[in-house]
Amino acid sequence: MNKSHPDNLPISLKHVKKDMIWKRKLDIESVQKLIFCKNEFQLKRTKEFIIFEELIQESSQFNLECSHKMSRDHIDSCRFYLWYNGASYQKTKSLKKILLFSKKISSLDKVTINHSLINKILKTQPDLDKITKICLGIDFRSITAESRIKIGFYTENYSKMRQAVSEMLNHNKNFEELLFGNKFLFGIDLYFDGRTRLKVYPTFDHAMLKKPNVRNKIQDVFDNTTIELIKDCSEFFVSFNDKWKKTLHFFPKDKNRERFIKKLSNSCVEALDQRNLKGGYPTWAFSFPEQEFLKRKTKNINLYY
Repeated sequence: MNKSHPDNLPISLKHVKKDMIWKRKLDIESVQKLIFCKNEFQLKRTKEFIIFEELIQESSQFNLECSHKMSRDHIDSCRFYLWYNGASYQKTKSLKKILLFSKKISSLDKVTINHSLINKILKTQPDLDKITKICLGIDFRSITAESRIKIGFYTENYSKMRQAVSEMLNHNKNFEELLFGNKFLFGIDLYFDGRTRLKVYPTFDHAMLKKPNVRNKIQDVFDNTTIELIKDCSEFFVSFNDKWKKTLHFFPKDKNRERFIKKLSNSCVEALDQRNLKGGYPTWAFSFPEQEFLKRKTKNINLYY
């Protein structure tokens, strides 16, 4: 760590003081992953990225997830998710940090963040005991208007929140027909040009995927190729954009990961996965727009590790 700037996130772990890690409860694995991604993909330390690094150093009880978005021949890699957990009081602190982070980003030049949707969620006074994880996601692009932050909530046994979100979506049948079990994920995208949107993620974990009624429903909704890939997964999510087009999120089982990648038969996915493996971080989730996936002409792919 640069001694003249002790609050900067370290460029390499050898500069991290053990007492600072202990006091600030920095997650070593998350810091290592961030360093790898910064170096391997030559990420620029823009003003917004520096603010994100500061948030990491101020955070505790979190895990870092990295992501690549492939769009045609272009790859965006300044995409990270902080998943906060812990007791209710810890999640309360984390949520406050997330909101402060969003306000700091909105104060930057040429950035307009619309907080109306997240404020609407917060006015419901969410029960943090029923929110198992809170997520802050960033997706920083070279085109400012396409950059965004995401605030997400992973809930369990929380019918009141599910009802509130469903009402915001006007009880859309695309969402309602895929609601199973007691787990539910939703997120709010806050674009740097003031756009905002609510995204929902009906979730299917391993136990749910074993249930006959769930399997039958999935077979009614998805094609055979999707079903075959789901069989290799421990979890499967579906998300909807503002036009109600589905994005498919696959979480392959560790033992099936290589086979899953081969089934995709995408050289760019294989190359990116190999780069991640250099740092010891195998890709553990993949997502595709369903319409592209059905046509076997997938041009937009997200990888998570």
